[in-house]
This record gives sequence, structure tokens and C-alpha cells, in this order.
Amino acid sequence: MKNSEMKLNIEQLKAVKHNSGPCLVVAGPGSGKTTVITARILYMINNFRIEPSKILVVTFSRAAANEMKERFKAYSKNRYSDVTFGTFHSVFFRILQEYKGYKLENLMDEQEKIIILRNIIRNNNFGISGETEEIIEIINEISYLKNTFIDINHYNAYSCKNDFFRQIYKKVDEIKESSMKFDYDDMLRDCFYLLKNNGKILEQIRRQYEYINVDEFQDINPVQFECIKLIASPKNNLFVVGDDDQSIYSFRGAAPDIMLDFEKYYRNAVRIILDTNYRSTGLIINAANLVISYNKNRFSKVINTVNDNGENPTIFYVDDFEKESEIIVEQVLELSKKDIDLSEIAVIYRTNLQARAIVDALVCNNIPFHALDGLSTLYNHWVYNDILGYLNLSQGYNNNDFIRIVNKPKRYIRRDILASHAKQNCMIDNLILEEELNYNQKNLLVELNSSLKRMKSMTAKDAIKFIRKYIGYDDYLKEYALNKGVDAIGLVETAEDIETSSKSYNTIPEFLVHINNLKTNIYKSGKNKNVDGVRLLTMHKAKGLEYETVFLIGCIDGLVPYIKDNNVSDDIIEEERRLFYVGMTRAKKRLFIISPKNRYNKKAQASRFIKEITDGKQLSKDQMKIGQRIYHKIYGEGMIEEIFSDKSKRMKISFNTVEKELDIETCLKNKIIRLI
Repeated sequence: MKNSEMKLNIEQLKAVKHNSGPCLVVAGPGSGKTTVITARILYMINNFRIEPSKILVVTFSRAAANEMKERFKAYSKNRYSDVTFGTFHSVFFRILQEYKGYKLENLMDEQEKIIILRNIIRNNNFGISGETEEIIEIINEISYLKNTFIDINHYNAYSCKNDFFRQIYKKVDEIKESSMKFDYDDMLRDCFYLLKNNGKILEQIRRQYEYINVDEFQDINPVQFECIKLIASPKNNLFVVGDDDQSIYSFRGAAPDIMLDFEKYYRNAVRIILDTNYRSTGLIINAANLVISYNKNRFSKVINTVNDNGENPTIFYVDDFEKESEIIVEQVLELSKKDIDLSEIAVIYRTNLQARAIVDALVCNNIPFHALDGLSTLYNHWVYNDILGYLNLSQGYNNNDFIRIVNKPKRYIRRDILASHAKQNCMIDNLILEEELNYNQKNLLVELNSSLKRMKSMTAKDAIKFIRKYIGYDDYLKEYALNKGVDAIGLVETAEDIETSSKSYNTIPEFLVHINNLKTNIYKSGKNKNVDGVRLLTMHKAKGLEYETVFLIGCIDGLVPYIKDNNVSDDIIEEERRLFYVGMTRAKKRLFIISPKNRYNKKAQASRFIKEITDGKQLSKDQMKIGQRIYHKIYGEGMIEEIFSDKSKRMKISFNTVEKELDIETCLKNKIIRLI
């Protein structure tokens, strides 16, 4: 393999030529980490004569593992098929399959788990509705505990009250044990305990995988790392590649400190930093460097680029989310006139709920799109479905909607009574005559019936406001959140969003037709991955992807960063900043950042991360060095040519059209300059 053939820079080549022992490669965005990993494997085989069968390459997703495998096949011209590429789960499952007889048919899939949890919740008085979104939240929290070795008895749950969560956790494990099932999290833990407690098997695995390469190392969790440490020891031929600035999965159990502390675990580790970005223009990288430099828990580095400066990131301040979507449509139409493929345009947001106004605007303007997250929950959230249930009933729709909303808010109608009337033509009329119901219950049903009749001729927006305020649906959400032990803000905001989305429709039927049309478009967008359409995705989903043009939307405090109050830890803010950084560094040529001034008719504060771009980080005299590029509020971009050693504390800066001698302390005190 020749350097010219692989087009490797000096740091990449250093990583590729690393032979044995631990090595940490800190790979910035767009720095060619996949190229480095695959090129190194080929170099190990050709130059160090290492047997391909002894090389393991492990990462987190099947797509990433397949991409590396295909890239390696292309580099090696299909000569070395014995190298093992796989995800943590696939590699560990093979170990369990061989040494403990695990069978694939005993693997519990997510749908099966959802059904089990729904039955547990329905058979116990946990104060949880059993909606799919909530069940998935509990499943994710159980997964978090299993991947981090946290003792459930010393853990505060966020998906529901602690005692409910512990009971659910225990019952799920009991069901899996009795049915001889296991899930993906069990797979990791079972593999760890197998390797830890069986030295003979561990030695066999060590001989099988003498050289271990880990991709996306910043996303590793404690269970995965303990397994890798066991297998790699004592030779520790461990080559790990990742970017601490893109560690964004702590909610899954990923522990960024594992990467930051790698050289504490392995004192003789070699550290290589890939700081050349081949993706983005200079001004996008400069802005991203400014933001991420505010994080303290990171490796010190500044990303450079081989590309031209390009255009400065554009920041739009708009009135609200609806105006935000209008700006996006305008810009997309302008870009399409310049023959830019729509598939090279991405709208990136913090939460799927933000996509609602964007989808509305794209559909209304006949602009095709592909939702990478599927957006399956956008109009299937249980709060949306509750409100739509009320709207449907006001127009004379079916009993399923009635069963859905009858106890939201509480009207104290038992499930068995509802089931006994489920096949009757008009449930509410028959229930009012039901002998088992008392006067208060019947009176609440009469009030409901009257409310539905009043809603029939209202505008969609007035009807939704009526549901929320007069019928008491918002109060129900708050009571529900209180009983569950969680914050009601997200639930109420979902109700506010559907009310906002309805304001253009004079009648409820018009709005319901619109919603069905949107659902159809969202379904099609999720299926047709190859459509030349605008890409819609969350910041989490965006990692690893790149687009010519990126819109980062909803950039207000509370969303970006996603926080509920000011009592939030530095660790959370730093992860939110990393998410924003990931979003920024997806852009190759154009970056638009949009900040609405209002959020559901309430004043919103522009994201603190925008301020970090526009103001720049507070500098110190120590950072003023010859060769350092800076931005001056008046003269623009320049480079420090000279720093005078006399008492004047001056520096000479070369700008594009002029050279200036400036007083360092004056510049710093008044924030006239910032690093770029």
C-alpha cells in the first residue's frame, strides 16, 4: 500500500502504520476515520504479516460494520475474507452461541418486549397509560441500567416512579427467565460474565482475536468496554477510533469518560489526533470550533480544513416555528433553482416534534422529502391521538375513539363496562342508561356528549382549545404527569403544537383530512429512501452523515440545548453542545441556523450556542500566538504576524487588505477579536 494510492495525510499514515499495543485515534468530523481503519487492517496484513482471522473490527451499527467491510473488500481486492467485522451485539452473540448454546430464536425483539410491558402495566396499578411511547421510554431506561452496571436500588427513574420502575424491571426479568428468552442488553452482560468467570473460554477468545479495532469509541458503554478490556488483555493490541466531541449517547449508557480516560487505563497508549476536515468549508469549521471550545471535558484540539473558506453560517431570527418553516421553503426553492439536489439539503432538529411545521410547509409547497427517522411518532403520539379522538367523535365517528378518550380526563368508567358496550352503535347513549354507573358517572357522560355536540361546528383551532381548556384535557395531562412522577411540559407542548397546526383550517373535517394527508406523505417519505427530496432528521440521527446544505432549526434555549430549567448539570449542557456541534459539522458548503423569537405564543431566548458563535470565546493573552488566525469586528479575518516583547503589549495582525498594530488588552477587554 502506497501513501499516494491511499491519499493519506501524515497523521492518518501514522495511525495506519501503528503496529501493536494500545492506540487512541481522536478523529474529528470528516477526518477520514473509516479510511484509516480499513487502510490499517490492510497494512497490518501486508506489512506486519498478521493473520486476517486474528483481526476483529467492531462498531455500533450494522450499517457501519457493513460499510467498513465493503470498503476493506475494495481496498484488498477481496483477498482477505477472514477479517471479522461486526457490531458489539453480533460479535458477542457469536461468543455466547458457541460457548453457551444461545439460539437466535430465543432473542426477544422489541415488539415482543413492548407487548410484555404493556401486559405488566395493565395488570398492575402503576398509573401509566401503557401507550407505546411510554413503554419504549421504560424499555430504554432498563437498557441504560443494564449497560452501565448501575444498581437499580440506588437509581432514580425518570420514566415513572421509582417503586413502579423497580417492579416492572423485576417482572420483565422474571418473564424472560421463565420463557428462556434474552434481549440485546442481556447479551452484552451475559458475555461479560462468561468471559470474566471462565478463564479457559477467555483464553480461547483472546487467541482468536489478537488485534481489536473499535470504531466510534466515544459511544462505548461500560459493559462493552469491560468485555473489550478482557479480550484485549494482556497484549492490549487495542486500536480505538472516535471523537470525544461527538459523544451524544449518554442516555443509552455511552460513557464519554472512557475515551477521555483511555490513557489512564493504558499508560503506554499512543495518541494520534486527526484534525484535518475534508468535508466542510473553513468558515463552517471555524464556527464549529468556537462552539465546541466552550466544553471543558474534552481533548484539546482545533479542527482545520483543506477546503476554501466558503460562506459564513447564516443565522435567521424569525417570529415563530411557522415562519421558520417558511424561511426553509424559500431557501430550498432558491437552492433548487441553482440545480442543487434536494437530497443534498438537510433540515436537522433536536426533537421530532419540531418537524411538524416543516412537514406541513413542504407538503403544501409540493416539495418532496425523506424523513430519516421515519417520523412515525409525529402524528401517532398518544396526545395527538387523544385530541384527534375528540375531534373525530364530534363529527360522529367510531367507538374506538370513544374508548380512547372517555377517561381523559377521568370519568371513572371501568374497562369491563366499556368492553361490554364496545359493539353497540352508540356507546355513549347506551352507557348513560347503564345501571352499573352512578349518577356522577352518568352526569359526566352527559356533559361529554353535550361538549362533542358543541364542538361539531367550531373551527379546528377553537375545538382543540375547547378540548384543552373547557373539557380539561390539559389538566388531565398535568395530573397524569404528576401521578407518573414526570414533568408535564413536554405533554402540554404536544397539545399546543397540534392546536398551532390547526389554525389555518375553518372546519374540523378539513383539518382531519389534512392530518390524514400528512400521515400518508410521512409514510411514503419513510419508505422511499432514494427520492430526491429534502432530508429531515434529528441531531442524533445526523451523526456520520453529510450534506451540502444544512438547516439547524429551533435554536432556542429549552430546545437547543434541550433543557427544562436552569438547574442543569454541566455534563448535560456539554452533551447538548456536542449535539449542536454534530449538527453544524454535517454541512459541507452552506449552514443556516434558525432561531424563533416565540415558542407557542411565549417569548423564546436564542440558543446560548448561537451567542458562542457570534461573540466568540473569551480569550486570554496566552492564546495570542504568532500564526493564530483571528476575527476582528471591524477588519474581519486576519493572522497574528508579530507579538511585541516590550511593555506596550501590542501585536501586528495582517488582514486581507491592511496590516494593523493593536493593543492586546484593549482587544480582549472589549471582545473586539475572537479566534477562528
